[in-house]
Amino acid sequence: MNQDNTEVIEKLFIWGCDTDEAIQRLVGDEELYLSFIERYCVNEDIDRLDQYILNKDIENAHGLAHTMKGVYGNLGITPIYDILTDIVHVLKAGSFDGVPEKMMELHDAKEELDELVGGD
Repeated sequence: MNQDNTEVIEKLFIWGCDTDEAIQRLVGDEELYLSFIERYCVNEDIDRLDQYILNKDIENAHGLAHTMKGVYGNLGITPIYDILTDIVHVLKAGSFDGVPEKMMELHDAKEELDELVGGD
């Protein structure tokens, strides 16, 4: 692993990510960890979630938010995982109360993640 990867992982840890446990899940492969973030933490999913919420499609919104929560949770991206947990909880109850505000938080957090890892 090169110095740049080490710095990125350290920045993620400082931001609040559980990088140690997530990397341990990947048998200590830090490069694989960062590649998974790049591959699976994509803005297209957030855009689709926005559309489902805009269209009041609670079933698809809940399903996608739940899947995203699992991805971000397994990768130890705690700041985003926590936001998605809140969104999933509200959608599961059959409501959209507070979801637009949480989506704004999600967009901000995803932008922060992209800056930290140099992604899209």
